[in-house]
Amino acid sequence: MNDLENDDQLGLDDRRGDVWRYPVKNDGTDSLPGHLHFDVGEFVARLDALLDIMQGLALMLDDLFEGACEALAEAQYE
Repeated sequence: MNDLENDDQLGLDDRRGDVWRYPVKNDGTDSLPGHLHFDVGEFVARLDALLDIMQGLALMLDDLFEGACEALAEAQYE
């Protein structure tokens, strides 16, 4: 795991954690180097898609579990 406070790959020395909390410095320049960016809208869209998939899987697993419980109950009854 990379140390985000002093990351040689990114060229950062962020001991106070300002780069990751504030996108713009007090002087108006970007906190992150120009080749890095974080688009919150894109992140949310990707996360929403993942959550939709997970919700579908949860519903499917619930149906499978309910079916298995019903089959077990019927087998025990007979």
